[in-house]
Parts: sequence; C-alpha cells; structure tokens
Amino acid sequence: MTQSSDSGSVKVAVRLRPLNKKELASSKSNKGLRAWRVHENRGIDGKVTQRSIRQTDEEKAIEGKSLFSFDEVFDEDAATDDIYDAVGSVIVKGAVDGRNGTIFAYGQTGSGKTYTMQGNGLTGSIPKDGVETEAVDGIIQKVAWDLFGRIESDPAREFLLRASFVEVYNETIRDLLHDHDDAEHQSIGSSSASSKSPKKTK
Repeated sequence: MTQSSDSGSVKVAVRLRPLNKKELASSKSNKGLRAWRVHENRGIDGKVTQRSIRQTDEEKAIEGKSLFSFDEVFDEDAATDDIYDAVGSVIVKGAVDGRNGTIFAYGQTGSGKTYTMQGNGLTGSIPKDGVETEAVDGIIQKVAWDLFGRIESDPAREFLLRASFVEVYNETIRDLLHDHDDAEHQSIGSSSASSKSPKKTK
C-alpha cells in the first residue's frame, strides 16, 4: 500500500523479526513453526495488492480470527531501508513542508523496537564470532540524514531545528542528552523544564 505525501492520517506498519537462537532451537522441536507469517493478496496482474499477517497456529487464533491487515507489513527479510522508504520518508517530507509528524515503535520486550529505531549501535564493521558485522542505521539515523539532505537541497529557506532525546519508563521522562548524574527526571504531566534556544541552521 502506498502513502500520499499529503496524507495526515495515522498509518500502522508491522515488522516481523527473525527468530533468535533460542527460538530457532525451540522451533526445530515444533516443526519449524513461527507464530506469525506474512500473507499476500495479489491482483489479476500478479502484483501484491495487500500484505497481512496470519497466525500459523489456527487453534490459538484470537477470537477465531487469524488474519490481521495493516497499512504496511514487512517480513523478517525486510531491511530498515525498506521500512523507512515506505513509512518514514513521507513523514520527514511532510515535516519539512510544515506538517507535524511522529514515528514511534510499539511492541513487547525483545520484539525489535530498539533495532528498528536505533540500528545495531555500530559505527563501522567489527569482527564478531569471526564474521564482519556491518553497522546498520535505524529510523532515527535515517531521519537525520534525510532531514539534513532536504535542508541542504533548499538553500533559499531558513530552518530552525530542535532536538531532544528522552526515555519514558514507568511514567517518568529522562533526558538522555544530560549526564546521568545530573539528568533531570520528570513525571508525565508535570511542567516541562526550560531549555536553551537552539541555533538556527540554514
């Protein structure tokens, strides 16, 4: 499914991550079954018209339903580049054009939220278990590259950028750009702390 650049509605995308070592060992004893798989609907021309996720175990289907459709569905072979191109770039373009935009990841522990948003945390290739592991950018890095690329391509405009990096845990907001010793903590709903005015960037 495509998204128009002027769309202001909420879009929901689902990413299925690969099984980890523990899950792979368990799946072998369970005939290799995964909890979910991608289901594709195709038109008469053979092109994919819609992708959904289907529970592999029909007996565990939620209230008798095993097929769930979303705006975008990515299988375990999808790269973060694919996800950003489908759901991220249009939001950055809208922000540059003056519209509000939000991207956030939601899911249970271990579902791949941090990897999707922040990548694998590497800045270059390092050997791991005898194999070179390349750095993989997440959505956050891709937003930054895209945003500054759009700013650079429009020198006639003046842009004002503000950046914050916070953690929300147990209804408490923690500013991750401050040192841990003197970082300010706020409960959600309290008044926001003042911040210095950012510099203007062209």
